[in-house]
Amino acid sequence: MTNTPYTLTQVAKNEMLDFAQYTVASRAIPNMIDGMKPVQRFYLYSSLVNSRRDFKKVSAVAGVLSDYGYNHGEVSAAGAGQLMAATWRNNICLVEGRGSFGTRQVQAAGASRYVYTKVSANFDRYIKDLELSPAHKDPEHEPPAFYLPVLPLVLLNGAAGIATGFATNILPRDDADVIAFIRATLAAVSPPASLLSGFLNSKAPLYTTKKMIAMCAWAFSTRLVRPNWLSKRSPMATIAKDISRSWMILRMMD
Repeated sequence: MTNTPYTLTQVAKNEMLDFAQYTVASRAIPNMIDGMKPVQRFYLYSSLVNSRRDFKKVSAVAGVLSDYGYNHGEVSAAGAGQLMAATWRNNICLVEGRGSFGTRQVQAAGASRYVYTKVSANFDRYIKDLELSPAHKDPEHEPPAFYLPVLPLVLLNGAAGIATGFATNILPRDDADVIAFIRATLAAVSPPASLLSGFLNSKAPLYTTKKMIAMCAWAFSTRLVRPNWLSKRSPMATIAKDISRSWMILRMMD
């Protein structure tokens, strides 16, 4: 028996390539049809089975995902469920939350054993034809390969992910704008001009940002936005100070 060397090139073309394709197609990059990563689709499927009408703990909904073919642990699944219910992060939440799911300023949610979710009414509004959703090629994978939304949720909620050699970061859009563009595309006409104003053949003027900062600085300095809890150590006090400093820098730049 001769020992044939297994070269680095062979490793790259086999094991590394397979892993890269797996992370792109089945782990880190959202599906462009329903806008969800597999872990999000698993959590939604578990919600449909276990918390269709009533709130259940996120830890309970995520804790049974292995029964449906998910193999990456309960912690990541619970984190995905918490982000799916975060109204500050999604325009369209497919699961509804009860408890602390974070804010734009403090994005950390409460522990999964203390917060609850159930299927949101948005699911029935935006996801249709469940019987037509294609089955996954893996027989142990119970959720469908993807759901069929009536609007591209990948545009409404945005998407972000980093895989091996590939990454994506799609910003969220307003649903009215997406609907207008879809209707224009189906009718084979140009999109409404009002939706493109300020983006084509033009540059946003600097004074718009400066004016916004000036209004915020003026509001803080004149105590129009100064509630009782605005102490020197509060986050809002820091924001007010940063706004004032930014405005002073912009004035010096004029």
